[in-house]
Amino acid sequence: MIPSISSADVPIISALDLSKADADPDRIEREFYQFEKDKSGYIDQRYKDLVEWDFPVYARINIKIQNKNGRLIPLRFNRVQRMLWRWLLEDLRAGRPIRWYILKARQLGISTWALSLFYWMTART
Repeated sequence: MIPSISSADVPIISALDLSKADADPDRIEREFYQFEKDKSGYIDQRYKDLVEWDFPVYARINIKIQNKNGRLIPLRFNRVQRMLWRWLLEDLRAGRPIRWYILKARQLGISTWALSLFYWMTART
């Protein structure tokens, strides 16, 4: 018999790391600057953090999106995406299941954010 693992058994982010996972744009840009200075050294030093809890910095470094001109650019969270990340962290802290209804959101980056989050979650395993 194969044991089942529920999502409650495997937290997205550990309780200890929730407080460090802020999507503050200044913090993310500082981290990105450090990454640009020494990519290999930065990854060697911060890989565990990026994989375990630092989705905002992971997205800035690893996720590329296509802008309206067709160029690939790194994902920088906009105001709505930062709010979604804050809400996700709040729900995780409170132990609530993640069940959101987002209606009629157009051109806000919600789909991009959600797909990036799912990519991060699957790339971690």
